[in-house]
Amino acid sequence: MGFTAACGGPSFPLFISLPVIVVNLIALVRIFLSRGAVGGTGMAITGLILGLFMLIFGDNHNYLRATDPKARKVCGDIDAAILAYYDDYGHLPLSHGISQAGQDIEILSNRPQGVELLTVLMGLEDESPDMLNPKKIRFLDLPEGKSNRDGIIYDSDDRILGFYDPWGQPYRVLLDADSNESLDNPFSNDGQPVLKRRVATFTFGKNGKNDHGYRDDIKTW
Repeated sequence: MGFTAACGGPSFPLFISLPVIVVNLIALVRIFLSRGAVGGTGMAITGLILGLFMLIFGDNHNYLRATDPKARKVCGDIDAAILAYYDDYGHLPLSHGISQAGQDIEILSNRPQGVELLTVLMGLEDESPDMLNPKKIRFLDLPEGKSNRDGIIYDSDDRILGFYDPWGQPYRVLLDADSNESLDNPFSNDGQPVLKRRVATFTFGKNGKNDHGYRDDIKTW
C-alpha cells in the first residue's frame, strides 16, 4: 500500500501542496503501524518529498502574500464605506451623469473616477454646489502609500492621485448604477451575476491578472 502524488511545475498553490504532504504522511504512518504487512514506503516518501518541493519552491509564497490581510480589509472597508454613504444619502456616490447611464460601472482606484470616489468617501471634496458629500462625512480612512504601493498616493497639494494594493495594482469597485441590486461577476465565465449587492470590491493581486477568483485574487463576495 502506498500513496504518491503527481507534481507539476512551480505553479502549484498551497491548497495542492499541503494535501499532498498530509496524504503521504498518513501513508507512512499506516505503513509503519502495519509492521511490514503493508508496502509502499518508497512511494510514500517520494510523494512526501514532491509535496515538500511544491510547498517550498512553488508559488505558495506569492499565494500567501496575495491573501495579505491588509488588502482584504481594505476591500471590505471600501464596501462598508459605500454602503454607509448609501444609507446616509439614499444613493450611490456617483456623479449624476454616471448614475443615469443605466448600467453597472467598474471603477479603478488609480483612474479619475476612482480618485473622485475616494475623495467623496473621505470627505475631501472642494466646496461646490455639485458636491456628492456636502456633509463632508468621513466614511473611509485609508493608509498613505509609497511608490504607488500599499495605500493612497498624494500630490504636493495633498490631492489624491491614486490608491494601490500592496503589489501596486489598483483596487476595483463594482457599483450597482442601474439599481437592480445585481452585479456582473468579473470572475465568472458564464455571466453569473453577484446577486443582491450594491457594491463589490476586488483586486487582481500580485500578478495583476484575472484568475477567476482563485490564486491571488481578493474579493468581498
